[in-house]
Amino acid sequence: MLGLTSNPNGWYGIVVALGGITWQAINAFLDRRRKVVIRQNGDSITNCAWDLTDGRVVYFVRVSITNDSPRRPAVIRGYELQPPWKDDELDLWPDPDDGIPSETEYVIKPPFLRYPRHMVLNHRVDNQGKLGVGDNISGMLIFRGAEPIPVDLESGAHVTATLKVYLQDGKSFSTPCYLRIDAVDSRRCALPSGTDLLVIGQ
Repeated sequence: MLGLTSNPNGWYGIVVALGGITWQAINAFLDRRRKVVIRQNGDSITNCAWDLTDGRVVYFVRVSITNDSPRRPAVIRGYELQPPWKDDELDLWPDPDDGIPSETEYVIKPPFLRYPRHMVLNHRVDNQGKLGVGDNISGMLIFRGAEPIPVDLESGAHVTATLKVYLQDGKSFSTPCYLRIDAVDSRRCALPSGTDLLVIGQ
């Protein structure tokens, strides 16, 4: 101790060494940390839960997803929507490119609404869901559910659902999303068209 007290350079060396160790620990933490930011976009036309004529429900959620990680890329593995009612069979609308024959549009039928594939994020997973640092994707997520909208929710009401984005490393990020209910005479309700999505995306 006397040597360190009488030799300031000894203290200086210790401080420098500790600073180096701390900096390495911070860098290691930043290298491991991933952060994905989800923001809901659009309005009550492009964010809704809508009854299909066959009893199913289709959900439209307009979002942007940003890789806010300081150093590492992120790869999206999947999406999940949790409405405020139970629906164990709610899942993503299938990618039209996986069909036989392959298609370039997501088609909601009936009433045969069509959405260009590049405006929809459902298929932006795995190789198509890679986000470099600061990268962003924006568009519509389309889900389909088997459980009907609860009868006590009138058309025009708004509910809060939870959207989760899963990454390949097992992490997940979530955000509340606000949906308009269209539960009465679906044919009269305003559904988001491809034009709606294009205008909002500009």
